Amino acid sequence: MTRHAINYKPGFYDGGKPYRDYLVAALRHFELTEFSEFWTLGGKEWYEYRFLLEQGLKFGKGSYHNVDREEIDPLDDPAVVKHKMDFLEIWQHWKKPQAICFDSTNGLVDSNEPIWMDLVHLGIRAAEINGKVSLNWNFLSGYGNILYDRSDGKNDYDKLFDRYEQWLAILVDHTAAAGLTVEFFNECVLSPKEGSRTSMLSGHCLISLSPEM
Repeated sequence: MTRHAINYKPGFYDGGKPYRDYLVAALRHFELTEFSEFWTLGGKEWYEYRFLLEQGLKFGKGSYHNVDREEIDPLDDPAVVKHKMDFLEIWQHWKKPQAICFDSTNGLVDSNEPIWMDLVHLGIRAAEINGKVSLNWNFLSGYGNILYDRSDGKNDYDKLFDRYEQWLAILVDHTAAAGLTVEFFNECVLSPKEGSRTSMLSGHCLISLSPEM
């Protein structure tokens, strides 16, 4: 894996729910506020559909959101579609995917590398279909509700960010091998999770076809 192509810096955020603010900032940075297809995968809480609407984001009828089934009824809002399908078969339903948001509850641990690979492959496929796609992720940065404890009982952020860089290296290497480019949004954000020792590590990038393609 090559790490020299990774342009980001780890950041800490002490706000309440910075991951949703950060998502909106990243989408606006990449000039994405109106979507024919906006996909949320994994956890149902990170994206907080109503919050995104309040920030001026607009979703077409091809958008798919894994949201709280009791809070939002798709009959009331046709832009919300409850999807139940195999993770790697999702791309077969795409026509113009513009954003993919993924939430992993298992954290940045060795056993998650197959999940990372699946997410990268989905990002590659979306960019091949649409020319570019905003890929957004929110990882719970611990396992078993523990944030990489050290022997002295403190959090091992060096180990955490080392694992995060391995995820980024997988993303960079495989998109480059597919002839795509990756532009990261500023930095990742590590934010606290209310009532838990496990924080959330969020990041965003734009995957695009290379100019020569």
